Amino acid sequence: MSKQITYYFIRHGKTEWNEQGLMQGWGDSPLIQVGIDGAKAVGDVLKDVDFNACFTSTSGRTQQTADYILANHSDVPRYAKPDLREMYFGIWDGMSSTAAKEYEEFHTMRDTPAKYRAQVSGGETYQQMLDRTMRVLKRIEETDVEGNVLIVSHGMVLRQLMYVLGGGDWREHRDKSENILNTSISIVDYKDDTYTVREVNKIDHLEGLGLD
Repeated sequence: MSKQITYYFIRHGKTEWNEQGLMQGWGDSPLIQVGIDGAKAVGDVLKDVDFNACFTSTSGRTQQTADYILANHSDVPRYAKPDLREMYFGIWDGMSSTAAKEYEEFHTMRDTPAKYRAQVSGGETYQQMLDRTMRVLKRIEETDVEGNVLIVSHGMVLRQLMYVLGGGDWREHRDKSENILNTSISIVDYKDDTYTVREVNKIDHLEGLGLD
């Protein structure tokens, strides 16, 4: 019988750096109250889902988000993976987005992924980010993990990944996909080496929490 997995991809809750408009790649900051509320809302809407495993990045904000989501599921095995971290921004990490916009290459990163020269910032390319993210999925699929799997990761990672798993070319994802919002839910089915994107950026559960 072929392996079947349903991935629940969650972007971490809103953080201090998100609130302050700072570039947050491999740097980290804690969730603010609205981010905590969002994570709790995810946990509430997914309370009846039996997760067989949870994977987060090694960044505290994803692990903190998973804590709230799985508050009533302490028996779920959890794994922190460096390859699920946000895009590495190099010298822009921790910088205000306003200051980063002074760099011409910053606009290339935002608008034209295929032309982005990551060496300018000392960061990583979109291809490198995609390769490491897909490496995590492939390793999960090579294990005995099946059924429902929770993955808590980051905005740029998930925006690119959802577009690619849906059959798109990563070079076009900035033009043809939307920002993944904090504590949004995206659902992808995996079977017979094929991915079927069921939901992207679902936020019904966040109504009334003041998230934007």
